[in-house]
Amino acid sequence: MGGGTMEMYIFHEVVIIGLVRFVDITGIALPDWTKVLGCYLIIIPLAWCYHLYINPHILKLEKITLSLLK
Repeated sequence: MGGGTMEMYIFHEVVIIGLVRFVDITGIALPDWTKVLGCYLIIIPLAWCYHLYINPHILKLEKITLSLLK
């Protein structure tokens, strides 16, 4: 996955907060191991998709912007 670890770092807190809010709203008491597994099952595909589909466009715009500043 290469650079996907940075995306995992970016998304992990958002996913954890989302799962905590889901548990608070629904009142479902989940065991800790399912919370950890759920986090990874959500974070890995999210980070992978971001790395493949969104990040290249951001880098392209960054290069264009930097070339305009020269």
